[in-house]
Amino acid sequence: MKTFSCVLFPDENSKKKIRKLSEEISAESNSTNSLSFPPHISIMGDFQVEDNNIDNLCSSLKKFCNESKQIFLKTSIIGTYPWKIIYLDVQETPELVDFHYNCLDIIQKYRTSWIPEKLRLATHFPKEQMDVILTYGYQFAREYFSPHFTLAGNDMEDEIFKMMQKKYEGKEIELDIHFMSLVLFDRDNGNKVFKKFDLG
Repeated sequence: MKTFSCVLFPDENSKKKIRKLSEEISAESNSTNSLSFPPHISIMGDFQVEDNNIDNLCSSLKKFCNESKQIFLKTSIIGTYPWKIIYLDVQETPELVDFHYNCLDIIQKYRTSWIPEKLRLATHFPKEQMDVILTYGYQFAREYFSPHFTLAGNDMEDEIFKMMQKKYEGKEIELDIHFMSLVLFDRDNGNKVFKKFDLG
């Protein structure tokens, strides 16, 4: 059994710019969580796959990615989530949404019924979103998809988060992003890249 998350990697130039911004905001907010990953947008949060299904999952994702076009997007503004996350918003295009839906459908075939406890026991989601969580194991699945780059994690003090909200929320950051690969992070092994699938 392995635990994965599934993400899109941006081009190297964008990755460097977003990492620099993340390092600056993380240092200012005394946060380190977001720096444990390279810059990415999440397609699917944590999910588990039995050992005998991992090769099938990878084969299906590889085939899908080979048949998919590379994705070009723009970033827009810095936003925040109430659970003390600072993020860089990403333009949501039909191409990206379709890509997300297709990846979810593939993962759904191979993942176990496991759902992270923090989601399974959550009480702050609306009923409709909770139904999606219980089906897919991810709070941002399907119509709740919210593409973004996390700039600082949920490990900052409340007062610091309020200060950072006032300083950064709504700040425009325009970048042209070229997404060239889908990646499975190995969540059991320090978030190392387990498999990388090139698009197109």
